Amino acid sequence: MPAIAYGSDYGGWWIRTDVLNRDSTVYSVGIGQDITFDVGLIQRFGLTVYAFDPTRKCREWLSHQQLPTHLVFSPVGVADYDGLGSFVLRSRPDCDSYELNVPVSGSFDNEDLPVARLATLMRRLGHQHLDVLKLDIEGSEYGVRATA
Repeated sequence: MPAIAYGSDYGGWWIRTDVLNRDSTVYSVGIGQDITFDVGLIQRFGLTVYAFDPTRKCREWLSHQQLPTHLVFSPVGVADYDGLGSFVLRSRPDCDSYELNVPVSGSFDNEDLPVARLATLMRRLGHQHLDVLKLDIEGSEYGVRATA
């Protein structure tokens, strides 16, 4: 099982390379301010990465980036329900690690933003399966399921 690390030390992930090609479907959830993983997969395989992150810091950072054409960004979070979620930055003001539906007191930033179930997003985008699902969503990944 060959695996290669793609992305920076901060935002990188190990991926099996024997299962990907240009037709692979990749969802990258929680991109923050680091798309090196996504760009690495796009450059290596020529595939499209569907990236999701509604947070203020992500949106502002992306507005100053030149995104590759094969990076499809959606400002929506992934959760175990469809609707609105309270995204809260509690760790440090210079950090971009927002948590979902945690207490707001003492936070540096918070905002109610759209969230959707993985099945809802896949249906919207017309995908029947995923080849890679990268989740970097500060503990909320435990509630995310691939089924309705």
